[in-house]
Amino acid sequence: MTTPAFSFAVRRWEPVLVGPAAPTPRETKRLSDMDDQETLHRQVPFLFFYRGGVHAHADDRDPAGVIRRALGGALVPYYPLAGWLREVEARKLVVDFTSEGVMFVAADADVRLAELEAATRLTPPFPCMDQLLFDVDGSNGVLNCPLLLIQVTRLLCGGFVLALRLNHTICDAIGIAQFMSAVAELARGLSAPTVEPAWSRELLEARSPPQAGVPSPGLPPNLAAATTFEVLTAALWRARTAALDFPPEEEVRMVATVNFRGVSELGLPAGYYGNACVAVAVLTTAGALLAGSLGDAVELVRQTKAALTAEYVRSTVDLLVLRGRPGVALANLFLVSDNRHTGFHRVDLGWGEPVYGGPEETMFGVSFFVHVGNGGGEDAVAVLVVLPRQAMNRFASEPVLVGSAAPTPRETKRLSDIDDQDMLRRHVRLMFFYRGGPPADDPVGVIRRALGEALVPYYPFAGRLREVEARKLVVDCTGEGVMFVEADADVRLAELEAAGPGLRPPFPYMDQLLFDVEGSGGVLNCPLLLIQVTRLLCGGFVFALRLNHTICDADGIAQFISAVAELCRGLPAPTVAPVWSRELLEARSPPKPAFRHREYDVVPVRPPPPGEMVMRTFTFRPRDVAAIKMCLPPLLRDTATSFESVTAALWRARTAALELAPDEEIRFVIVANCRSVRELGLPDGYYGNAAVFPAVLTTAGALVAGSLGDAVELVREAKAAVTAEYVRSAADLIVLRGRPAMTMANLFIVSDNRHAGFHRVDFGWGAPVFGGCATAVFGASFLVAVVNGDGEEAVAVPIMLPRPVMDRFASEIQMIMAALPVGPAARALRGRL
Repeated sequence: MTTPAFSFAVRRWEPVLVGPAAPTPRETKRLSDMDDQETLHRQVPFLFFYRGGVHAHADDRDPAGVIRRALGGALVPYYPLAGWLREVEARKLVVDFTSEGVMFVAADADVRLAELEAATRLTPPFPCMDQLLFDVDGSNGVLNCPLLLIQVTRLLCGGFVLALRLNHTICDAIGIAQFMSAVAELARGLSAPTVEPAWSRELLEARSPPQAGVPSPGLPPNLAAATTFEVLTAALWRARTAALDFPPEEEVRMVATVNFRGVSELGLPAGYYGNACVAVAVLTTAGALLAGSLGDAVELVRQTKAALTAEYVRSTVDLLVLRGRPGVALANLFLVSDNRHTGFHRVDLGWGEPVYGGPEETMFGVSFFVHVGNGGGEDAVAVLVVLPRQAMNRFASEPVLVGSAAPTPRETKRLSDIDDQDMLRRHVRLMFFYRGGPPADDPVGVIRRALGEALVPYYPFAGRLREVEARKLVVDCTGEGVMFVEADADVRLAELEAAGPGLRPPFPYMDQLLFDVEGSGGVLNCPLLLIQVTRLLCGGFVFALRLNHTICDADGIAQFISAVAELCRGLPAPTVAPVWSRELLEARSPPKPAFRHREYDVVPVRPPPPGEMVMRTFTFRPRDVAAIKMCLPPLLRDTATSFESVTAALWRARTAALELAPDEEIRFVIVANCRSVRELGLPDGYYGNAAVFPAVLTTAGALVAGSLGDAVELVREAKAAVTAEYVRSAADLIVLRGRPAMTMANLFIVSDNRHAGFHRVDFGWGAPVFGGCATAVFGASFLVAVVNGDGEEAVAVPIMLPRPVMDRFASEIQMIMAALPVGPAARALRGRL
């Protein structure tokens, strides 16, 4: 990620050395052998941004003066930080407690915190670092230099920035956070730090003689109990490995720096502020890491934590001495340090907690986890990553798996027999376009967080489909997660609107807004959901989703997305509790179909009509629907629904446009939601497939020659077929026939999605401009609720036909609107008008 150029003027006062405010011992102390390893022979920078305001003590208004005084006070108990490092025999580092002090710089900048925030989001990288932490000449070495360099920069708005650079050999992140917390306590008026510092570096010296030998890590527990660190590290490691495009056989390593202060056998006292983290590595190959699941990577990460014992730490110290205190080899390495629990984000110098507090930079191969706020008062994790530009572009768009935000059951659940039919073993795509605007939170972060929370009650979505006896589908609730892609597009919503038919299917940029992640498109052993959130230049965004249709229907996925949206908007839980209950739509034992179910008839497969397939969306406004109804007999005109009228008109127009032989048998099928059939007992919150597909048959000649009213009656006949017995009979037939798919020959199947609620899904930025299914197929269409430019609700219907047929179909629709007859004679009449 590149950060835009940003500059401002800074006036610095002369650097000074700040020593302890009271006399301290003049002595020399050895660093531990854990401190004194080559990897730590470097300076590390940290930054803290404060909004300012009224200090805890009314008289203390200048942050530079307050912090400088508190710094001198803290250096009394922490007097080793005021010394300088020397090198003795065998390059051993010692601290010479000269009390010369730490380097301190006061500065003023002609910039406001809001401007810094706009330029950097107050997360690394900071393009202004050289301004906020001046590199005082001669201060950046390891030996014979101040161990700390601190700059306090006052801002125009009354806020300020505290930047520091630390010699890493003297302490780790927890140690420097402990010291800064002591400075903060004194700045707020406490008489002494609440945590007394402890040196005790001898506890981490090598044994004599050294006894290097690394014990094997213990076995990790299951994935359901994985921590945020484990899951995030595993996902980042896999994404980074994929982005770097290693050969499959290349060995790759993940190293975690694990804090061992809690290992009681080591005897480290409270207040120990030396380096007390050990690097633990796990190895695999790039191919194995990427071919395996996220769960496999999590188990590797867990091995680093399982290795942490007192003996492992002592063995590491011994090995460092035996090997001459080597640095960590960086080849094919991903080293992760978790700084979230150090307390940087709580360092309150009297003006409240920092907006950001933590590391300022990292290097290739090393990443930090930092605790940050997301702008909405919630905790989040920022991760610093350095990569070559091309690899960073791949990494930034690298898909990740988002799992449940809390532990969920590890179990297996059967799909219903309505779910488990071959025609549903496919993926369907949905698109939602948003104009954006307030709130200012990042939609990617907001939606991703809410997604994890929604996957707690909807945990089956985070599992994987397996096939058991007789090809029966079950969900293995592994908790592996759903696939999530974050993206940025250099386009505005208005441009997308202009590129397609007014944000209606087809979407010519579909592949950009819903990336087909390799290996994710199968039915078995793949994520059940793929979600991509794409930020647009105008502040709007696109939410795109691909769903394994066996897990739920339109109403079911709308219920889940609405749950995510409610959590995004701050609700504590979804208003509709999800219910599995798939056994209610299982076949009876033994199966006993009571209906013929013509929808599953085996008919000769016919090639589609010649010509390139094209998709076009037809939008029917209320006055258009009224015009169609005017073609009906008076009795039907008042009773026919919009669905019956529109689908009957579409079926007749489509049949006429296809120019089928008059005696050709044709079928009309509706996707009939059976949630309202009370005898089935489907509970509120049921999110499985709850639809059957009743069919009616006629001939092409009879349909086109008959009236629109005749077609409406056929549509009504299909709807009237849906009873509890029909649904049970359908489940029975599906099992008896081996879960057949429909034959699409001369078929027109219509699904009414208007009442699913897609057009009302509000993630916090209002209702979508368009929300619903993204594509149709030849022979299958759906009705979508949309709002036209006048704020009027309308019905959009995407249709796919060969191009010559599409031209005829569009003419037929226009003639219906004009209350003219359909068919070739009508087209001839239209040509004479």
